[in-house]
Amino acid sequence: MNINKQELKKIIYDFNRISNRLLRVDFTDYSLVLKKFLNYIESTELIWAVIIDAGKPSYDVAKEVQKISGYSNNLLNLGDTEQKEITNNLLCS
Repeated sequence: MNINKQELKKIIYDFNRISNRLLRVDFTDYSLVLKKFLNYIESTELIWAVIIDAGKPSYDVAKEVQKISGYSNNLLNLGDTEQKEITNNLLCS
């Protein structure tokens, strides 16, 4: 994949903008903003290539999320490294 410096700057800018919105959103709008963030990730070839390159999830993330759905004091551990966290968060389907 070849991208120039200008394209990379735009990807970084858009990622920062949408991820900052996700960090600041209130509970009532979180689901909608999260969906927009995930759509951006999946539709941005460079970011998606990095995620795919990280490998497959090491366990069933959907099952783990289901275990703690609702309001719970349990913590969800999605991996010890950034690579495991990326694959376990986004490639759980």
